[in-house]
Amino acid sequence: MKKIITEYVEYNLWANTQFANYFRLMNEDLFTKHIESSFPSLEKTVLHLWGVEDVWLERIKGNSPQKFVSDGFKGAHDDLLNNWLRVSQDFLDFVKDQSEDYFKTEIEIVSHISGKFNDTPFNYAFHCCNHSTMHRGQLYTMCRSLGIEGALPRTDLIFYRRLILSDK
Repeated sequence: MKKIITEYVEYNLWANTQFANYFRLMNEDLFTKHIESSFPSLEKTVLHLWGVEDVWLERIKGNSPQKFVSDGFKGAHDDLLNNWLRVSQDFLDFVKDQSEDYFKTEIEIVSHISGKFNDTPFNYAFHCCNHSTMHRGQLYTMCRSLGIEGALPRTDLIFYRRLILSDK
């Protein structure tokens, strides 16, 4: 169980890094340009991803955050991307530090939006990474809707696995 979730959280960090590196090269006006989607810009989607990953990390650590760390963020473009990747790395570091049994133990989390839930840290972490995958798909579509042509980050899990396996 720990091996599976560790690999998925490693993939999540890798995929987030692919988009962060791509966005570092993007004109900030394009990054913040309004577009119809779940969130109204690439920037707002990344803010959401950073905030949600941080909330789920805090929850599996036993905390109950009452807001997103990204709420009200007014920092620079690079600061946002660095914060997003930092929390993804912190998530991975936390997962790696846990025992196998930790991921099987049911814990209660308190959502500031949806109330109390009981499940395993494995399922909470899996949900968080799956949620990020969904929004990375939206980032891809948003880029195309903004008229961006050419190569965009390839973040499919199977593409990642083939890269990792080819390095062995």
